[in-house]
Amino acid sequence: SIAKGTKTRSVAFVKAHGCLMIAAWILLAGTAITLARYYKDMWPGKNVPVYEKPIWFSLHSLCNILAVLCTIIAFILIFYFKQEWSDLDGESPNILRSHPYLGVIVTACAIINPVMAIFRPSPTGKRRPIFNWAHWLVGTIALIAGILTVFSGLNLTLSKSFTSSWMTRLLLAFVVFAIIIDILLEVLRCKVNRDKAKNEMEMTAPGEPAEKGG
Repeated sequence: SIAKGTKTRSVAFVKAHGCLMIAAWILLAGTAITLARYYKDMWPGKNVPVYEKPIWFSLHSLCNILAVLCTIIAFILIFYFKQEWSDLDGESPNILRSHPYLGVIVTACAIINPVMAIFRPSPTGKRRPIFNWAHWLVGTIALIAGILTVFSGLNLTLSKSFTSSWMTRLLLAFVVFAIIIDILLEVLRCKVNRDKAKNEMEMTAPGEPAEKGG
């Protein structure tokens, strides 16, 4: 029937939108940030062939590009399907009505950050610290807003029986796991830096100033 066909089409659009956003902000964006924060010292002296960039940076860029593409496609899909702004008035609790607004913020940040990266100053430029902080801030806002958008979207689809509650629990478990891994990596990085500084002090002769890092 026409009604059944319309509902099937609705479910397909909503699920495609959700899957793309989950891929972008639960998997790709988090991986990109982890690579940039903890893997800069991996594969020393090795670059990606042809591209001639460090491996960590190449993987970071690839994950970010894919996340941006997934976000833009998901954004277009849902607007094409709805053909209007989803204010969700009277349909959901207030906290879930933020879903479309968060989606716009996420999409805007997802586009702004790579544009900023294209025009980033050189590593020794005076404005490089400003770029680093701005890049981090926009990326962090996008990641947090992206995760909130995904979970608010899942709760919205639960009310319409488009998805099951186990999906929310599974994604929540994954996010908690990712946070634990991030904490462990941060602890490990602090320990490595502390041991490195200690070794440099022990290798310095008495009365001889330690060499300043490059």
